[in-house]
Amino acid sequence: LVFWAFAGVMGLSLSSIFLVYTGQSITTTFFVTAAAFGSLSLYGYTTKRDLTGMGSFLFMGLIGIIIAMVVNIFLQSSALQFAISVLGVLIFAGLTAY
Repeated sequence: LVFWAFAGVMGLSLSSIFLVYTGQSITTTFFVTAAAFGSLSLYGYTTKRDLTGMGSFLFMGLIGIIIAMVVNIFLQSSALQFAISVLGVLIFAGLTAY
């Protein structure tokens, strides 16, 4: 019963994506994201470098991004929002490789 409720809520929330964006846009975004995730995962799996030192650094960066997002709720700065977005992409790319 809980699974059916979860599936219904997910269907309702994700259906708005299909109403707003075109199918080609959704497909392109999916494949670009899947390719980026796959390549970063493959790099993290096959690299000879030790990436364990990056883990704690990237986690602290993630905490910093969360704090900056909370601060930006009050500041409403578009420059800070852009910086958060750029750093978020870089930090999550590093965490994927880690």
